[in-house]
Amino acid sequence: MLSGDLAAHLSEALEIPTGTVKDVAKALRAGGLLSVKGRGPRSGARMTERDVVNWTLGLIVDKPHGADLAGVVQYCRDLHTADVMRFGLDDLEGFFSATPGLALELIIRELRPGGRLATRTEPLNINAAINTRGDSVITSFRPGDVPEKGVRVAMQTFGRELDYTAPVNKSVSLNMPFFTGIADALGPP
Repeated sequence: MLSGDLAAHLSEALEIPTGTVKDVAKALRAGGLLSVKGRGPRSGARMTERDVVNWTLGLIVDKPHGADLAGVVQYCRDLHTADVMRFGLDDLEGFFSATPGLALELIIRELRPGGRLATRTEPLNINAAINTRGDSVITSFRPGDVPEKGVRVAMQTFGRELDYTAPVNKSVSLNMPFFTGIADALGPP
């Protein structure tokens, strides 16, 4: 998938105007967080899981006035694990990563054709909740046959715990269709 294709995909999936998506890409490229290659139509950089995660985070996190977007995205990528809860699903042990950036990259990589999550016999629902301040990311896995409001089977929290006493906690949830759509668009590794 080339950068223009990913821009169109992210614009549609996240319901963000294409111009905004491209502006975020420029800021991330300037900060060294997006692949660069070629000039002109169809000569864009071939996108990787790292590019997808960085660009997605760049579109989700709020950039404080005067802050460098690439620095804000890097901060969010590098949050440390705050908590891990597991209720079964022992085959997902390797999906608990040191940082959210690595965890999200691994999810996308393993959902690509031939990956462990793509070839898994038991259906699985995956969700990532990203706080728009960029200081909290939660990934969760549960069997596909559990109702939407069912029990989460495995969850990892990065950064700070959400402050449930705060008047507002803004976050964006990336659900299974987002991950499978990106993985299918990237194609086989």
